[in-house]
Amino acid sequence: MQRPIGIPTVIKTDPSRFEPYTLDGPDYPGLRWLPITFDPKTSRGSYYFQMLPGAVTKPHAHPNYEEFYVIEGEAIESDGTVLKAGDFVSFQPGSFHNTRTETGCLLIVFEWI
Repeated sequence: MQRPIGIPTVIKTDPSRFEPYTLDGPDYPGLRWLPITFDPKTSRGSYYFQMLPGAVTKPHAHPNYEEFYVIEGEAIESDGTVLKAGDFVSFQPGSFHNTRTETGCLLIVFEWI
């Protein structure tokens, strides 16, 4: 069914709707996500990404741009950069990094060309 033009899709950040993050495999304890427009076939779109205290992503490269906005909490990049609520990060294609958190954080992630 097509949506009428002008009717927005509203996604609530209700934590009970978040799912275990398995996009890059099942071995990601402490990571949860809520897809918004993300399409696994193209690896593009947006999603909420929750990192529970102590969670770490595996080091990975991005074939496309990855950008994220820190909604709450604190994230630490592999180069030591500390990201806090209100920070916006942009990784260019080919970037290699990983992210961790000591306190937990909530991000909104945008993966695009």
